[in-house]
Amino acid sequence: MIARLVAWCSRHHWIVILGALGVAVGGDLARRRLARDVVPDLADPQIGLVADWMGHPAPEVATAVTGVLTRALTGVPGAKAVRGSTMTGMAYVDVLFDSDARLDDARREIADRVARARPALPPNVRIQVGPAASSTGWVFEYALTDPARISSLLDLRQFQDDVLRPALSAIPGVAEVASVGGDLREVRVDVKPRELRERGLAFTDVLSTLEPVFAKGHGVARTSLAELETLPVRGATSGAPVVRIGDVALVRLTEDLQTGMADLAGVRAVGGIVVARRNADISAVVAAVKAAIARECRKLPHRAADPGRLDSGLAADIHVATTYDRSELATRVRTTLLRALGEEVGVVVLAILLFLLSVRSALVPLATLPVVLLLTFGGMWILGVPATIMSLGGIGIALGMAVDADIVALEASHRRLETVAAGASNEDRRGKLIAAAQSFAPAILTSLLITALSFLPVLAFSGETGRLLRPLAITKTLVVIAAAIVTLTLAPALRDRLLRGRVVPEFDNPLTRNLVRLYRPFVHFALRRPALTLATACLALASALPIVSRLGGEFLPRIEEGDLLYMPTTLPSVGPEQAAFQLFWQDHAMGQFGEVETVFGKVGRADSGTDPAPYSMAETVIRLRPRAEWPKISRHRWYSSWAPALLRRLLRPIWPDQTARTTPELVEALDQAVRLPGWTSAWTSPARARLDMMATGVRTPVGIRIVSPDPKRLDAVGTAGGARVAGLPG
Repeated sequence: MIARLVAWCSRHHWIVILGALGVAVGGDLARRRLARDVVPDLADPQIGLVADWMGHPAPEVATAVTGVLTRALTGVPGAKAVRGSTMTGMAYVDVLFDSDARLDDARREIADRVARARPALPPNVRIQVGPAASSTGWVFEYALTDPARISSLLDLRQFQDDVLRPALSAIPGVAEVASVGGDLREVRVDVKPRELRERGLAFTDVLSTLEPVFAKGHGVARTSLAELETLPVRGATSGAPVVRIGDVALVRLTEDLQTGMADLAGVRAVGGIVVARRNADISAVVAAVKAAIARECRKLPHRAADPGRLDSGLAADIHVATTYDRSELATRVRTTLLRALGEEVGVVVLAILLFLLSVRSALVPLATLPVVLLLTFGGMWILGVPATIMSLGGIGIALGMAVDADIVALEASHRRLETVAAGASNEDRRGKLIAAAQSFAPAILTSLLITALSFLPVLAFSGETGRLLRPLAITKTLVVIAAAIVTLTLAPALRDRLLRGRVVPEFDNPLTRNLVRLYRPFVHFALRRPALTLATACLALASALPIVSRLGGEFLPRIEEGDLLYMPTTLPSVGPEQAAFQLFWQDHAMGQFGEVETVFGKVGRADSGTDPAPYSMAETVIRLRPRAEWPKISRHRWYSSWAPALLRRLLRPIWPDQTARTTPELVEALDQAVRLPGWTSAWTSPARARLDMMATGVRTPVGIRIVSPDPKRLDAVGTAGGARVAGLPG
């Protein structure tokens, strides 16, 4: 069967080549439609809840809020665990699921259970149910500022909440748009008990009147204070004069309590965080978000003729700065892979030119390898595998086997064509090529099949391991299958079309002849002394065993994302204004570095159920400039102290004494610049930090949980444990 297929493709090469072009076009269309991200969504599907009960200590919150919610959410269909944590004034509950198949239905079930548990909770607890979002769903962040200082922080927050937030939330793939920072207002209704008694009304009558107005949380935007004051109070005695809210209560606007504050390089700002759904195409989502922001900002009114007055509360020169864009990282990952694959193809072409001395032969892998790659992209699109660092890495690993298959096939074909006479017909040449293909095709297919089967057990992994390694195994298998198809179809057709004319015999190439002459004595020595050769190999293997235990290990490789995340923590008792002031100072200091493009800091939590941060924890996203734009710093080289100027100019291209900082050096310099008493620094990357927090429940890959009913004992054990752990390597 293999022989007949190879023979048919060789004789009908134009049909096969045109068919391959059609398949390649389809593969390129599939590549454009692939969902793109950085790392696979590793954490278990989960939905988080945030409960605010400000002013109450952690033990009281744990008993009255966290315990009630965890008991109410136990047994949600599809849930495998309910994880709760508590701190002063706040409670966080995460519901973890086995699958994300019906996550929206689970969220509705959670909201219903929270509503049913309301009578058992304190009446003034605020509960926010998070979206069905990705574990690394914070894919885009932006900051609103007004450099002219004409629009207030209240105006900026209103523009974010009333204009940008609804527009961005409507984009497919967006789970939620969270706001942070700015000023908030609330309507305060102070009831007058004396007026209520004189009119025979109860406090519940006022509540029943106001509840329909604010039922959906947007009453302030829809109703003015004057309209609230004129609302008739329900429950008044029939026939009595109409009693209005303004008769029995004082209605006014006051400052609302902020859950978080934000700044841009030390200047107070309003921030927005776009949270993506699970399995969303990050690049498409971010592109749509940018287009929506540009569209909405164009609607801002222009300045009036009087520069001191505006047509409205917002100026057209409000600046929206991108502070984090995960699609840029996805683009860099894809660019790195394509560059590596291009280098791989270039090396193959160079090797063929050096050893086979045939330009026509070099064109074969130049045509087949892109087709293998495009076939793989088509398979990824059919199977729904997104383009991440793991799936693209699997392609990079497996493409080497396709390269090997091409080189083996070309060498075998050249060997057969060496025996063809100079005036032989095309049919004689085709017969030699078909015979060569029939000799190596079964061996190549067998090796590819063994490689594909060796990775199939990876598909049986579950949990985080499966989510991490399964894309790599799938794409590696797809490349192997694509390489086998191309080896049996397109490659014979191309060889039949391209391998014409004189073929240089193997030993007529001086490079090959000299290399064989150098290599032959070693081969003869090994074959004459097999026991010694095997013993030497075993000793070499044994000598490497002692270093195995020193290699270390990591579940997910660390990647340089191009952005940094600074997550310092301080004492839980810190005040919001004090924490915000120190954060602003830190961010201003980091903004002075030439490597830094933007510094977006947040202290406290955003208006989202996916952000459990208290005021004692800050998060600063540091967006770095392209490395080519980083300023150079002086380096001391071995020739710096003694070499004359002319010699230094000659040595600098090899050992430059002016280079940019490395990323670890930049982190160290930033850390030195922002250290403050009472703050503990932590440096990571945005995507990795979100992954760690969602996977472990804490903001780092490893955490220690200490439980004690005695706060003094808890503090003592925690302090001692922290001191002991701080001294461990790494």
